[in-house]
Amino acid sequence: MVYYLLATCFRRWQVLLLSFTTVLILAIGFSRLYLGVNWSTDLAAGDVAGLVWLIASSFSLEIWRNRLSAKISSPHRSSGRIPVP
Repeated sequence: MVYYLLATCFRRWQVLLLSFTTVLILAIGFSRLYLGVNWSTDLAAGDVAGLVWLIASSFSLEIWRNRLSAKISSPHRSSGRIPVP
């Protein structure tokens, strides 16, 4: 999620951020296997669960941003009241 937030703010750094995030995830997974803390199936299931969570969070954030920008662009429309000057 940190990658997603940083990538949306710093578009020039997207490739570098994606590379760093991918290497970090793989290094953590490999270290867990090397130390014998987890089985490979545990890591695969954790990666899939994390990916599902990331996708759900990303969609939720985009929906929230779209609703927020719609409220900012037309504040009187969402409440149904006409603003009083």
